[in-house]
Amino acid sequence: MEIFVLFLDASFKHASLCRTVLVDVTPSQPELNRLRSDILEAHDVATRGLTHLRLLAPPAVVEAATELLNAEYLLAKPCFSEPSSREEALELIRTVRKRRAQMLESTRSALGLRETKGTGDFELNLSWRDLRKRLNDATTEE
Repeated sequence: MEIFVLFLDASFKHASLCRTVLVDVTPSQPELNRLRSDILEAHDVATRGLTHLRLLAPPAVVEAATELLNAEYLLAKPCFSEPSSREEALELIRTVRKRRAQMLESTRSALGLRETKGTGDFELNLSWRDLRKRLNDATTEE
């Protein structure tokens, strides 16, 4: 169970960092470099998690995890090159959320947990995102 949580935590961190680069703020070059480094670190954690999943999880879970990593790569790619439009970035984020939901449902099914459908809805309450952005803006101004 712990490896599933580790993998999903890395996925959330990765997507959050990418969203910061592509949608939320226009970071300074040093901040952009830190965010890019953190994106790669989150990917490394997820990749290590995938190795464990390949040893311990059923093929359907491994396939769903691999699809999630592929979607995360497509989200990360514009963070390291010419940024995509806001709309394109948001569509990539929606794809990552969909793949994450599929992975969670596959994992719950593999663990024999009931009610797997609908457990992967990761739409966030946007008011929390706004509060984080305000804090970031205030910290940047100092």
